[in-house]
Amino acid sequence: MTGSAIAPAVDRILERLKSPSLTREEWVDRFAERCPYAAIEFGTILQIEPYLKLAEEATLASANWRPQETVRRLIQAIADRNAADAFALMDPQLARDVTGVDSPSPDQLLEQATRMYGGVTFDAGWGFATARRERGPGVEVVKLVHNPGGPAIAWEPTVVVAHVFTLRLIDDEWMIVRLGDD
Repeated sequence: MTGSAIAPAVDRILERLKSPSLTREEWVDRFAERCPYAAIEFGTILQIEPYLKLAEEATLASANWRPQETVRRLIQAIADRNAADAFALMDPQLARDVTGVDSPSPDQLLEQATRMYGGVTFDAGWGFATARRERGPGVEVVKLVHNPGGPAIAWEPTVVVAHVFTLRLIDDEWMIVRLGDD
């Protein structure tokens, strides 16, 4: 169904429902309770203001969801023993802090990063906590969580083993600037 056909289809659904009488906005709000992503799509097509804003935010988030990709690339560089890639993903000050050396080489950083994250592999129960954790403009926290049982939805606070990375957007690239607690 194309976007131009959705509005009339929604109107037909609303006409059939009649009881309770719902506006387009109320229908999308109810739909959002069960299917939030679909509701954003419907709300956008129907030009409902709050959903237009949510769609814009979702688009920006997906375009900038690269903080997780940066962490994924770090873990892959460690697994591949690729010192240059690991070095390129970390802020120079963090590289100095991690290695304890004023001017660390990529190999020195890789050695220390391997000690810290060498056991992390995405096929061994590691994955990303998906909630966005913005800390300010151009700053995000990424949590790499170990869950041997596979992906799970946590409806309440849950104790997990995790590595926490703080990233900063520098020259349109996400750079790891801090390791450790959230």
